[in-house]
Amino acid sequence: MILYILSLILFACALLSAWVTLRIVRDHLSTPSQRVAQTILVWVLPVLGAMAVLHMQRQYLEVASGKYREPPEPGDDFGVSGQSIRHFKEVVENGSHTSAGSETSD
Repeated sequence: MILYILSLILFACALLSAWVTLRIVRDHLSTPSQRVAQTILVWVLPVLGAMAVLHMQRQYLEVASGKYREPPEPGDDFGVSGQSIRHFKEVVENGSHTSAGSETSD
């Protein structure tokens, strides 16, 4: 009886590992080296590895919009706030000068 239960558990673990391996092979978002590592993880740690790989895989693919994202505003790369950029644009557009830290306007 115990041998029968152990063989059922072993068969269930092998079936789970085979199903997860099939999902790994069909995953086109992973690189080949990631697929190999995930497959090794599934077969070395049968239940825990399979659960970890299933958790890491995406359930549904994200729908792409077909467009590139908008470029960031100038100044964002240097950690400058948007307020200081607006202030600089106002100074340039108004023709104001800044001399010795004080602002003069006409």
